[in-house]
Amino acid sequence: DKSFRNDPPPTPEYLWGEQYTRPTRNNGYTAVRYEPYVIERFSALLAALGERFDSHPNLEGVALQESALGFVRSIQEETGYTPERYRDALIEIVQNAADSFPTSQVFWYMNFLSGKQAYLADVAEAVAPAGVLMGGPDILPDDHALQKHVYPLYDQFKGKIRLFCSAQNSGTLPLNWSYSGYTSLCRV
Repeated sequence: DKSFRNDPPPTPEYLWGEQYTRPTRNNGYTAVRYEPYVIERFSALLAALGERFDSHPNLEGVALQESALGFVRSIQEETGYTPERYRDALIEIVQNAADSFPTSQVFWYMNFLSGKQAYLADVAEAVAPAGVLMGGPDILPDDHALQKHVYPLYDQFKGKIRLFCSAQNSGTLPLNWSYSGYTSLCRV
């Protein structure tokens, strides 16, 4: 439900438009995840996928896109964003994913929640009993914002929720950035 850098909208065409899918600050698009109709349709998709593929021998699980929406403030205001509304939507979406995939893994990618970063801990507390795995899409050891706001959640929830780390290709990193010299990027 999120695209990056000039990708097309990641939602079905019936969700294109200002109410349900909006442009991001990095020239991609994100679904307005806190809009009730988006939650309803995403939950229906998860339920249909879970019914068809949960327990399939070739499926490990389903991953939910990172929590960072990427909206500029004006879009947040236009769409009725509040940190509380988004926190509640994330809890509902992640819980629906866990309910739809009771025997498969549900990977919840968390990184930022605009306006109240501490609400990510509320989401983790709410979905931990469902067996969800919590991790982040960003393994960038020198990134100050991640060190300050995201990585502490790994320590806070160690032993309370299953944790994971995700390493993607470096297509979005500066050309001179290197992982060399790092032997343990994930402390789980």
